[in-house]
Formats: sequence, structure tokens, C-alpha cells
Amino acid sequence: MNFPIDVIYDQGVLRPLEPLVLPQGTRVRVRLEDRGDAAIAPPPARIVTPRLVHPEQAADFVMQVIEVPNAGV
Repeated sequence: MNFPIDVIYDQGVLRPLEPLVLPQGTRVRVRLEDRGDAAIAPPPARIVTPRLVHPEQAADFVMQVIEVPNAGV
């Protein structure tokens, strides 16, 4: 059976806009088409931390964070 359905991508899940009449556990194949009406979300930010060659030197990289109200923001 082949028929198109409209779905929305919401928090990592494709959700159909109309109810599907399928038995639970039915496997389906999805083909994505760019409709051009959705904004392209930037990739999530990643913070990369350095790996120490000598973990015993970790104390040299200790940082103190001080919160100051209205610090130029």
C-alpha cells in the first residue's frame, strides 16, 4: 500500500497530521521530501573540552566562575 501523508517533525519524532489506521507494530518506510516551508534549524551547539595527555595536570586547569549582576549584558 502506498499513500502520502503529511507529518510534522516535533522534538525528534515524526507525527502524522491525521490519524493513521494501521495495526500496532506495523513497520513502514518513510521517504522525506523537502517542501521548503519549514525553517532549517541550525545544528545543536557542542562544547568541546580538551583532553589532557597527563590527567595529573588537571589542577592547572581549574577555573573559578563569578556571577556579577548586569555585567555588561
